Amino acid sequence: MAAPIPVPRRHPAIKLLNDRATDCDSLITHLDRSPVREKIMTFQVPFWSHVILGGLLAWRAIRGSSQYSTLFFVLYGDFFVKQNTSMSWTWTVINLAIDLLLYKLVWPGVREFITGHLWLRLRWGFRETEIVFRKPTGWRRALLNGLPPEEFERQSTDILYRAIDPKLVSLNTGYLTRSDYWVLEYGAVGDAYSLVATGEVDIKTWDMNVWTRKGGEWYVWEVWRLHNTETMDMVIATMSEKLKSMGKEDVVEQWKSMRTPGKPVTTQTTSAIVDLFRSQGISLEELWADSMKEVTARATA
Repeated sequence: MAAPIPVPRRHPAIKLLNDRATDCDSLITHLDRSPVREKIMTFQVPFWSHVILGGLLAWRAIRGSSQYSTLFFVLYGDFFVKQNTSMSWTWTVINLAIDLLLYKLVWPGVREFITGHLWLRLRWGFRETEIVFRKPTGWRRALLNGLPPEEFERQSTDILYRAIDPKLVSLNTGYLTRSDYWVLEYGAVGDAYSLVATGEVDIKTWDMNVWTRKGGEWYVWEVWRLHNTETMDMVIATMSEKLKSMGKEDVVEQWKSMRTPGKPVTTQTTSAIVDLFRSQGISLEELWADSMKEVTARATA
């Protein structure tokens, strides 16, 4: 991988990067150009899921209000059992335990969705070209901290290459672009839209880039320069060579007949290609990731 380019200290993006990367030292950005209709349909899944979960919490809160003060719990984080409850103490304790478990497990996700994804859509709507931020977080990221340095570098690099795979971002939209521990950061998107709206930053600044912070300074690896038709043809050529070395010349010919040279693979043909590779006991994802890694390394050497 070529050395990332230093980001000038006075660049308008610096404040955004510092504000939104308080718990990490790297961010991935890309532009989502998928159809607006597809973005709306994809949004329905998390929206209705959280509506159901929010409804469940509201129902439990209303039901439990006859046994204890739900307002007291929300405000002070403790339960205040009402003395005039008709329910036995045993059932009261059981219901308290259920409600507490639901509150601890479900409410954080619902609150995060409301203040993040939902607020972003209410404020900025659905756009033909949308900015997407992803950051490394969660328990899967924490697991890498205990690895030896060389293994940590190898795994984190492999995960990064999967996250910036052009196939992932071109065939998916919204939350479906999350990859391993790279999850969406919605707060940064609103900030980025504001910078674009004021003319401080061109929207192309947020195309496929990997932003990293080292020693308090920010650097950017302009991955978008590699995500073009020529690069994809090189990746496919590398995959074909790997398949031939495995004695899978027939797979190469069948695969070749499914795509048009010089054009990216469409969503319609993806399923057929996956089935072809699966029938031969070959992981398309692994082969693609390995080939993309080789091509990227050669291009940035």
